[in-house]
Amino acid sequence: PYTSTILECNRTFLDSMEADKDFVIGRSIFDFYALSCRDSAHEAFEVFLETGELHGEVLSLQTRTGKMIDVSLDASAVRNSEGRILYRRSSYHDITDRLRIEKLKTDMEIAQNSDRLKTEFLAAMSHEVRTPLNSIIGLTEMLLETSLTELQESRLKTVLRSGSSLLSILNDILDFS
Repeated sequence: PYTSTILECNRTFLDSMEADKDFVIGRSIFDFYALSCRDSAHEAFEVFLETGELHGEVLSLQTRTGKMIDVSLDASAVRNSEGRILYRRSSYHDITDRLRIEKLKTDMEIAQNSDRLKTEFLAAMSHEVRTPLNSIIGLTEMLLETSLTELQESRLKTVLRSGSSLLSILNDILDFS
């Protein structure tokens, strides 16, 4: 029966795996898949056994030193005259940098979207909070110009100071943001 034992490999694979032939030859390819993708690797292996081909399967390998590399796997079966798989020709293309760049682009888009949402939120906050607060301050100032008892005037001045302080704090927060 067909196994996942490595029979031969090229220098590029050895360099990528930070290993020599003695370390690689005779071992199962599954020894090199990262734990996080072993299930996917087994599923891909099952597909390969059924179809005799794999194209662009993205998996992670762990090098001899523990470094993780992301690869795109292409494989084709070499069969005997009865159609049984004798061995698999595989090529692994290191796509680690490409995936990192894609992640950075996605992270940047998320950050830009977050920044846009923050700006929209602050604009809405500015309008939704400042407008009624300015109304309270303005109406309080107008009331202070009418005839009031000392107690009423004292309380309205407290409302005016509190409103002005709150508006100042809100302005600082919105300006800082």
